Amino acid sequence: MATEKRPFRVIIVGGGIGGLVLANMLQEFDIEYVILEAWTEIAPAVGASIGMIANGLRILDQIGCYEPLRKLLKELNDHSCLRYHDGQPFATTMDPQLHEIKRHGYPSLFMNRQWLLQFLYDHLKEKDRVLLGKKVTRIDHIPGAARVYTEDGSSFEGSIAIGADGVHSVVRKELNRLAQKERPQAFPADQEEGIPAFYKCCFGISQNVDGWPDRHVTATFNKNITCTGLSGPENLVYWFLFARFPETKHGKDIPKFTAQDCDAFAQEFSEANVTDTIKFRSLYDKRISATLTPLHEMVYKTWFYKRVFLLGDSAHKPNPLSGQGANGAIETAAELINAILDERDNRPTGLQDLSVDDIEGMFLRVQTARASRSRMVVKDSYDRLSLLTSQNPTVTAAVKAMMKYAPSSYRDFAANSDIIAGASRIQKLPVPHRPRAIPFEDEGPAKPVRATTAKVVLNLFAITNLALALLCQESRTVAPLWQQVAPVLFFTVEGYRYGHTNSLLGMPSITALCLHTLGAGRVFPVYSAVYGLAAFRQPPGRHVELTAAKSMFRTAVLGCALVLLVKLALESRSGTAISWRDLTQFVSLFPILVWGLNNLIEKTQPKARNPSEPEAFGFYKTDDMPYLRALYGCAFAVQAAVHLASGGYSNAAGPLSGSISGVARSLVDATSTSGPAYHSLLMTNLYAIWDLRAHGYVTTPRALRAALGVAAGQALVGPGATWAGLWWWRDEVYASSAIE
Repeated sequence: MATEKRPFRVIIVGGGIGGLVLANMLQEFDIEYVILEAWTEIAPAVGASIGMIANGLRILDQIGCYEPLRKLLKELNDHSCLRYHDGQPFATTMDPQLHEIKRHGYPSLFMNRQWLLQFLYDHLKEKDRVLLGKKVTRIDHIPGAARVYTEDGSSFEGSIAIGADGVHSVVRKELNRLAQKERPQAFPADQEEGIPAFYKCCFGISQNVDGWPDRHVTATFNKNITCTGLSGPENLVYWFLFARFPETKHGKDIPKFTAQDCDAFAQEFSEANVTDTIKFRSLYDKRISATLTPLHEMVYKTWFYKRVFLLGDSAHKPNPLSGQGANGAIETAAELINAILDERDNRPTGLQDLSVDDIEGMFLRVQTARASRSRMVVKDSYDRLSLLTSQNPTVTAAVKAMMKYAPSSYRDFAANSDIIAGASRIQKLPVPHRPRAIPFEDEGPAKPVRATTAKVVLNLFAITNLALALLCQESRTVAPLWQQVAPVLFFTVEGYRYGHTNSLLGMPSITALCLHTLGAGRVFPVYSAVYGLAAFRQPPGRHVELTAAKSMFRTAVLGCALVLLVKLALESRSGTAISWRDLTQFVSLFPILVWGLNNLIEKTQPKARNPSEPEAFGFYKTDDMPYLRALYGCAFAVQAAVHLASGGYSNAAGPLSGSISGVARSLVDATSTSGPAYHSLLMTNLYAIWDLRAHGYVTTPRALRAALGVAAGQALVGPGATWAGLWWWRDEVYASSAIE
């Protein structure tokens, strides 16, 4: 008699955020599942707030959960504030959640964890698949299945068992027990003892806190502690007080806390400032709930064994400061669904009778897709908390000074965007269309290169440029006037980009002064190194303030006319020809003239404002592009014409009808006879192309074509015109990358 085929069934241990979201995903694809939840109610009064970020919300959007969830949370916080230890503010960002919508299509949403659990449960069609009061005690492997036992004597069989039961996971303990005999190297016996806890955290929800600002987010810088607070619906405040352990705890030494410990902790830090008018005791006195817990921070080495897989905090747990814990669980659930569906579609029998090897191969793909990103999130969360708690006082002081005296909303959002953009999604479901300035990495034309590879190339680029500056023997490197136009134009355009606000790249007049006094041979390589290390990497950083874009074009036109008039006047007075080389100093004045004209325009022409949109959102637009196109086009035409008229191509490689080998010879000749400035500029051109490819904004063939164009352009139209053309193309790539 033939063995009865088992239908594919997923046993989800844990009815938290990760487990319920996974169930909703399985529901979308008619895959059988059951949830075993230890609590006797689906939304118990434990925990506090939960943050849903764009990377998690996009996945919820795919399964139809985002819109109804967004409607439940009507108000968005309109300002976030960083504060000194005494509660005094020093850096404020307006409309942070509106910025998030502009950047990623979704705002960060904060809510009671209970609300989200109930919402996700209500979205399930078959509630009888969620079994409450089922505390798992043991898991065994049997032929063709995993068997899960619960405290009440029940047992359940499934094709796979998913441990979505949190940081103190019973499933993880069982996975370790099962693997010790057969695969101890993947699950070291002392792994649990190596898990660190650097901080403890008292978190909770308060209501009707006297003096709490409406729609407000706040965080304090302090020594070894920090307090954060967020406004919620119904006059709620979600808060966290983090405190560093005197020494890092590991494994069994990590303490467990009681309600009495929580009260004692709150008393110890009752005078900690949350704002300039509110102390921590004011939050604690109005608490609805409060919990004290140690903060485990880890990513486990292996997340699966045979038919058992760990998901969410049971496998990868950051501290809660970044709000990425639940979102990471959702991403892992999405990758698990992707692997299950791939397995189903690639097998003639679908998901029936999957062998252990099939399942472990499936689980390995999930861990491979998520482990590196999970480690990045855990490290990022740790670094943020270390910064707020002044673990490196010098770094913290420098960051506070930069935020206070050199504010940049681009810089404030850029780090979050880096985390968000690399998110997973469900491959077999469409992503609802939502305009965003920064596409997710899987929405670009190419997959980004590995971060380690990009970092190696960046370091080589920066080190080589600095070496060129040190090797420069002359204090002043003289180059033809037309070859210096593009680099100075480059300094100026980069100096007015939104992504370079209050950075070293945002001071074009200083760069021009250095160029005038130190010479191109030293300034160009140093500037290029700084550009590689500090340049914007996200499309909103491309935007040039509109009045500055207008000023650049007007100054370029007037400047060309002025230089020509000066040349003619000097020649008329002296009766001898004046070399363009002798007028080089006029080029370095371009950034200063732009600065003057820009200030004049801003003072004499009031800005037209759209009352429905904050003025700070202008950098998400492309209204500067017509002026930049005209500027690049003018620079390209003038420099190419002068290059050809001066015999730049024919001197190097013979007549224009020469072969491709002639172009190659001209490039070799140019690189062998030019100084550090030229080598640096050529490397910067090529690195700019690599940078676009590294971040997935262009495909490899397109990047190679651009690189060949740069190489050929050195001879055909000259280095200056080539740079102008490249920067035109680069701006078009960034400007067209947004999802409208």
